Amino acid sequence: MELNFKLEVFEGPLDLLLTLIAKNKVEITDIPIALILEQYLAALDEMREGEAEVAGEFIVMAAELMLIKSRMLLPRPPEEEKEDPRANLAKALLEYKQAKERGLLLKERYALYAARIVKDTSLIDTSADLPEDLDAALLSRAMNRILERNRSLPRLARESEQAIARLLEKRTVPVSEQIGTVTDILYREGSRTSEDLI
Repeated sequence: MELNFKLEVFEGPLDLLLTLIAKNKVEITDIPIALILEQYLAALDEMREGEAEVAGEFIVMAAELMLIKSRMLLPRPPEEEKEDPRANLAKALLEYKQAKERGLLLKERYALYAARIVKDTSLIDTSADLPEDLDAALLSRAMNRILERNRSLPRLARESEQAIARLLEKRTVPVSEQIGTVTDILYREGSRTSEDLI
């Protein structure tokens, strides 16, 4: 099975291995080492052909994969037969995958919250007594209004996009032409309010 790795950038050997595992649709805990090793070496060759410098960690991982493959092919002593030579690699891959997924989540959170400023909690006065006539129904109605407004935001965004699209369809009038139009009106009529001119 040939895989094309052109234009792909891998953050490290575990990233490349996860990509190969995903492309072959195999389980991390049951890696077909021979197939993955062959594709891993092909990817390294493509990196070299693309004049990319292959980091030492990629070569170390290739050696590790070859070692695992040889351990799986050679007969093992009875005490080692129960131990899967791929176990440590699978554990490292699962940890890397989990870290990568959490990194993406943190990136999304950063994009969402990075520009926000949080008020220092020590500046919030918590000793103030709540008014006695405070009604929970008022809070509920206020929350419902906020939720309703948030539901209408996509509709408002679409409407503003349509309004902008309509404006863009119209002929663009140069400022110099508008200056001439305003000058002509003022010359003929003497004076006009800015509202009338607009």
